[in-house]
Amino acid sequence: MKEGTRQLVAFFCLLGAATLGSLTYVTHYWLFFSQARSFIPDLVSGLIAVALLRPLLVGDFHHNHRANMATWVNFSLLFYVTAIFANIGLGGDTSWFKTLSSILAVAVIGMANLNCQRYGELVVPILLLFGAINISYASSAMGVAGFALLILALVGTMLVIDMGKVKDAMLSKPAI
Repeated sequence: MKEGTRQLVAFFCLLGAATLGSLTYVTHYWLFFSQARSFIPDLVSGLIAVALLRPLLVGDFHHNHRANMATWVNFSLLFYVTAIFANIGLGGDTSWFKTLSSILAVAVIGMANLNCQRYGELVVPILLLFGAINISYASSAMGVAGFALLILALVGTMLVIDMGKVKDAMLSKPAI
């Protein structure tokens, strides 16, 4: 695929994912109750997205000089979509649940850093479990739109990132 076509398809995929992630979804439960859920990024999810995408920005775009205007627009959309997924992992905009997720994440990471030998193995399973619960709530709210969000984000990300470098990094022998 030509570079211009690739960037245009990535733009529309990431724009679609950003749009789906910015909508407010209503979850109906019991008989009369409903709750609106929004996954619009905030400061915490933005910081997580920065931490996740910084290596891509420094390693790929900066050193390979791929930084044209279309790349920056696509990278901005990728940042926004990554922040949406981070917000989904934290629990969306349900304030008590998100606060609980953030506090638990900080507590578990703090415990693991204070006593690595004793609590280090607990960090990943606890955070994955809590993230899975949050993703389950997001899935029940979003339904088919959540699947479309995932597919659009995946295709857009694969078109923005140089997959040849990813393949080379995964198949190369580790340095000793």
